[in-house]
Amino acid sequence: MSEQEVQEEVAQPQARVGQRYLNGAISGLIEVTFTHWIDVIKTRLQAEKEITKGINVTSLSQRIWAEEGFRGFYRGYISRMAGIGPMRAIFWGTMDVVRTTNAGNVLSPSPS
Repeated sequence: MSEQEVQEEVAQPQARVGQRYLNGAISGLIEVTFTHWIDVIKTRLQAEKEITKGINVTSLSQRIWAEEGFRGFYRGYISRMAGIGPMRAIFWGTMDVVRTTNAGNVLSPSPS
């Protein structure tokens, strides 16, 4: 960020607090949407490693597709969204508010 951008952010740090938290929640929901299927495969692979010897990602993915279809890769999606959305809202929203609130203090040259 340039010095001018920092000064503009510091001038009204609380102006967009709600928007910052909403953006954090949206980023979490996008994250879940694009990565949940990977997590499903990983979890099932871990659970079945002990039971089924020789199972790998490809064979497990093919079995999920054959038995459950596309929906099988998104089993548990809603519950994961319910947890990740608020978590990311708090994390990214708070980080952004603290960053912009303290930006003037950290980046301003100290008086000499």
